[in-house]
Amino acid sequence: MRNPQGKNWCSVRATTLIELLVSVAVTMSVMVLLAMIVTTVSNQWTRGSSRFLLNTEAGVALDYLAQDLRSVVRKGDGSQWLRIRKPNPGGVNQGFLILLLAQPLDGQGKVVTIAYRLGVHDPMGGNEDRPVMYRCVFSPEDTIEHLGAEDLEAAWYTRLDEVLDDDWFLAEKVIEANLTFHLRDSDGKSVIVECLNNASGGEALVVDGKPVDVAGTTLESVTVRLLLLDETGLEVLQKGTLPIPEILTRYGNEYVEEVKFPGTIGEIKYDI
Repeated sequence: MRNPQGKNWCSVRATTLIELLVSVAVTMSVMVLLAMIVTTVSNQWTRGSSRFLLNTEAGVALDYLAQDLRSVVRKGDGSQWLRIRKPNPGGVNQGFLILLLAQPLDGQGKVVTIAYRLGVHDPMGGNEDRPVMYRCVFSPEDTIEHLGAEDLEAAWYTRLDEVLDDDWFLAEKVIEANLTFHLRDSDGKSVIVECLNNASGGEALVVDGKPVDVAGTTLESVTVRLLLLDETGLEVLQKGTLPIPEILTRYGNEYVEEVKFPGTIGEIKYDI
């Protein structure tokens, strides 16, 4: 049978069920492949963004710690210029605390007190608590009252809550902060002392109850180590599905900077 144009109707071939199924299968494979590519790219973007934000947080905290330690006023009258207390060593949110006398950044050489603390708080004012670090600056007028303090922590104890004010927020995701002191004895031998629990700096440097800055020993530098958790680690930490040491090992990121100490107050002029 022919149509008016003279073509054979039987020559028109219909799509078979098998061909239709093959076409659907190919289309589905392409869609699955595209979905996998999109998911991979999205995950890489998320990890990259998380890593960038983590590096930014660590960089801010390290920069402030380093500049403050470089500006330490090491007084020569035996009173404290440094106080560190770290409750619950090895755990999350140790409450790392450092109180020191330092120069502000106004270039005038006035002495201020700087306090750092770790806590758990939502820096945005919501209900999602996260590990955060605070840096509080007490004015020269407030500081002058405590310049002769034999124990800086005791001198400022009644005002430590001020450090946790949101106005003093410095960085989040900070789990631990540790200091390692580098000294050189009278024979020129290098001495390395890690602060595990507490330390104080006065006429001598005392770390974990032992004086290490004895006669003839020079305090040269300190290594600052910050441990931060990425977003995945924070989520796992909040869920409590893994032990804390394993979370820190798998999701913790360590950031390190070494800081050279300045001379004693007798070698540097300050407006006190």
